[in-house]
Amino acid sequence: SDLVAAAVGSVPVYAIGGIQAARVAAVLEAGAHGIAVTDAILGATDHARAARELAREVAAGASISAAIAEGP
Repeated sequence: SDLVAAAVGSVPVYAIGGIQAARVAAVLEAGAHGIAVTDAILGATDHARAARELAREVAAGASISAAIAEGP
């Protein structure tokens, strides 16, 4: 978001802590460049599936963020 960009300038911001797949898009839309997760994968029954789901959400969120940055 503009608020995040104004606060940190060109320094990449990564979201750490409490990030689950359902929150990835909102975190990236808020201006994070990426995410760092532990419990979202290690706390899952199927670690590989959790990692794939997070990767899909990051890819989708990055696409949305790029579209927002391009504007109409």
